[in-house]
Amino acid sequence: MIKEFEVSPGHICWIHNSKKVEIYDSNVVQALADEKKNNVIVLRKLSEKSDLLELRVLEPEGNSIVDLKAPEKFTFSYLTLHPELGVAIVAGANEKVDGWYDWHFGFDKNAKSIFKHCPAY
Repeated sequence: MIKEFEVSPGHICWIHNSKKVEIYDSNVVQALADEKKNNVIVLRKLSEKSDLLELRVLEPEGNSIVDLKAPEKFTFSYLTLHPELGVAIVAGANEKVDGWYDWHFGFDKNAKSIFKHCPAY
């Protein structure tokens, strides 16, 4: 279980199994601990000069599970808590997709991928 989760510029830390886990990354934009899936979801810039974001999912021990780009037609916007998903990744499109611009995406730990869940409004 992830406890005492903290995010500051360039630094994410938490306690897992009584051990402190620290991640240093100057490209981190936002990070949330997902209690439902027992992992950490991170939105980070592709590079210091880029505005494009990628998704990084970390194990409770701090190891990277996967790095993902936004789905086709979408760009990642922000992370939020969702009652069904735990941490949801909100991504927006320039044109409506199935009637909406912004969608909540969830992370499938087994498939190491994200899936479109419901509109974000």
